[in-house]
Amino acid sequence: MSYEESAAETNADFVYEHMRAYCATFDPLPAIKVAARNNRFECTSRAYYVRIANHFERPAIRAIFDYGTEFSVDRLLDRIEKFAGFYRVVSRDELEREDAQNTGDGWHVFFLENPITLEQQSGLRKWFEDFMLKSLPGLIGSRSPKLSGWRYDSESLQIALRIPTPRPDYNWPLDFGRTFNNLPFGLRFVSYQGWRLPR
Repeated sequence: MSYEESAAETNADFVYEHMRAYCATFDPLPAIKVAARNNRFECTSRAYYVRIANHFERPAIRAIFDYGTEFSVDRLLDRIEKFAGFYRVVSRDELEREDAQNTGDGWHVFFLENPITLEQQSGLRKWFEDFMLKSLPGLIGSRSPKLSGWRYDSESLQIALRIPTPRPDYNWPLDFGRTFNNLPFGLRFVSYQGWRLPR
């Protein structure tokens, strides 16, 4: 499969190294978008996930086919024998089962603007814990709204915390993001899950 990162994606609102650090915490990676052109597959969107998959030597990555392709997917795969054994179709039932099972704790990865002291680490951890105690009960069933993992890398300025993530409540991450403007000690995050945060 060929791919080229478009200028829009190369200059998008994410930091590649930060995105890669976040993607190291889970598998499978998010799906890329693929089109069938000239008897081959081409990545048309999210090529950065292909780069990340290559970096981590992941043997496979999921793809969503563009319905505007010149061939139907079945026709294309029938015509290109070299793809035999190199793909499988993921059924809707399998995706729904996977989504239902993916209700445990998840990693949330941040990169700070500047190094922080031990006192600031302690204050930031308490800030996260207070937010979760206020926002998570009622969204996560019987699970405890507490941190199950915390790490700070003073070289990369990365903070990663593992917390119960409500699914499929998609409003909670938005509420989570809105709190970043009120960090203790005047701290600032550069990115969250690889995506740049507004300054």
